[in-house]
Amino acid sequence: MGFSDARREIELLRDLASQDRLSVSANVERLQELEARIQETARRLRPDAPEVAIRAARRELSLDELAVRLLRRTEFPLDAARAPEVVQVQVRHLENRILDLARELQPSDPWLAVAEARPVADRHIEDQRSRFAGPAPHLDEVSQRLDEIAPSLGRLAREPRPDRRERVREVLSDLRRLQLLDIKGRRLVELRQHLVAAGNVYELQARLEKIPEVRAELYESVHEIYRDPGSAIEAFEASIRRQGRRATIERFGGNPGAFGELRGRHLGWLGNTPQRKRALDLVWHNWGFASKALTRREGMNAELAAARRLQRRQSRNRKLQAAFPSRERLLADLGRHMEGLGMDEVRPLLQPGQAKLVGELRQAERRFLEPLRAAAGKFTELDARGLVEPAVRAEAQRVAALFQPDSAGRSWTAAAYAPRHILRRLTPPQMQGALAAVAVARRAVASVARSAAV
Repeated sequence: MGFSDARREIELLRDLASQDRLSVSANVERLQELEARIQETARRLRPDAPEVAIRAARRELSLDELAVRLLRRTEFPLDAARAPEVVQVQVRHLENRILDLARELQPSDPWLAVAEARPVADRHIEDQRSRFAGPAPHLDEVSQRLDEIAPSLGRLAREPRPDRRERVREVLSDLRRLQLLDIKGRRLVELRQHLVAAGNVYELQARLEKIPEVRAELYESVHEIYRDPGSAIEAFEASIRRQGRRATIERFGGNPGAFGELRGRHLGWLGNTPQRKRALDLVWHNWGFASKALTRREGMNAELAAARRLQRRQSRNRKLQAAFPSRERLLADLGRHMEGLGMDEVRPLLQPGQAKLVGELRQAERRFLEPLRAAAGKFTELDARGLVEPAVRAEAQRVAALFQPDSAGRSWTAAAYAPRHILRRLTPPQMQGALAAVAVARRAVASVARSAAV
């Protein structure tokens, strides 16, 4: 293979990878540019059979994805059955994708696909190793774990593929779990909104720090209240340790003499000396301030503790939600797995509230996918020949209307057009057919405009 062919293969791989990434956001203009470049590069590589070059490049991309996912699997326990739910979900979906890739790459013996991906994974490890000046024991550990995981997954791939109903049941269960997690997340947000400062931990902590310390209020005038302030403070500390702050404050307000001898004297029928009156007034004031400070601190600490509990629950909830594929991805998977199943087969698998979801999914298939399945190749052929045959012009315009860009001319993701889960399901020929329908429709409009001008 010459240098130019090697460069073209790299370009083809790069453009196919970009096309896959863009297919969800569906930047139409960019997709059309990529498709044209892909076809041109493939024709240069294999003038006699460009589709063979594209298939080979896509296989290489799938093999690399399989290798990367095998490496990702080494980050989790070999047996995830006893791991937290978030890990179990991550491992289940990761392994499902690995097994699906292996079965797509080698339908007759998926184990061979895993074996073929192992050297690719080793190259990724060596690429990482080259970035370190010295030893990289963590990469040695990855390689050792790969020795255990790859054969195990290879054997799993050889087992019979789960039937469609089992995969549908699994996806419906995941969608229901995601729905419940979303409901729980919104409930946790509502609970935090009822807390002080809407449960903002940093704000609550700042407010807590502004509340005077109970000891500071209690000891504010201890030198003016007691003859031996040091001994009184020791008595306060001992009482706090034994009985707590609240009981100590109440005891101080009711019987300040329990903590030491007060300044001044009580002279029987003559009453208290000015110094004793001053000491008792300070006791009353300090008791009041300390009691209020304690009440405020207890209330704020309770709010802060509740906010932190809710924050931890929200964090766990978000991590678990993130462990699942997106809702659009699950809907796309559900649509693929339901193909060929009748509603009588799907209905027993539905979880509460999912009948409407499945009905809308089937309706979206009829509206968006069936026209492409029926005519995608026809549009691609017409676009390649640069023709606008009247017989298919209206059909192309109908399909283009379903997959047309938004008002800015960029995206297919507007609500009026194909939803994201449908875009995820488009096969390469269907994507080409949709792009070709848009091109044919635009050419038809331009042709009509030119005829009207004449």
